[in-house]
Amino acid sequence: MQSHGLDTPRSLHQKLGGVDFDTTQAPRYFVRFARTVSDADIGEVLARMRAVWKLRQKIVVVCDVADSSLTPCQRKVLTDEIRRDQDNYARWVDGWATVVTTAVARHTLTALMWVLPPPFEMRVFDRLEDANAWATQRVGELRPPR
Repeated sequence: MQSHGLDTPRSLHQKLGGVDFDTTQAPRYFVRFARTVSDADIGEVLARMRAVWKLRQKIVVVCDVADSSLTPCQRKVLTDEIRRDQDNYARWVDGWATVVTTAVARHTLTALMWVLPPPFEMRVFDRLEDANAWATQRVGELRPPR
């Protein structure tokens, strides 16, 4: 676990290139993608999520992509990872709030979730405050894993 620093206070809130990965409020995790994100940043975030599974505890994620311009290839890498590792996502993610500010992107993401639902409860928000409120409620309702 040391390789990803999830158990050290120094790295509880770590900037990974173009991505903030904040675990200071665990089991609520906050991930914010910058305007520009490299492929290496995506790989590091996915490695951090895989390290989270080793903690064997339910989590709730707030993912802020409101200002990000992920490339189509990067979006595919993220969705492929969730699909490939869906057992862990289904078991450990109790809720996922995604913040997207444009109406077109929000509606597109919502429609995609209807067609290909993720293996966890996911909501799309246009305001970070609303996403945080929903995530806080989900954390309060966490149940032990099955």
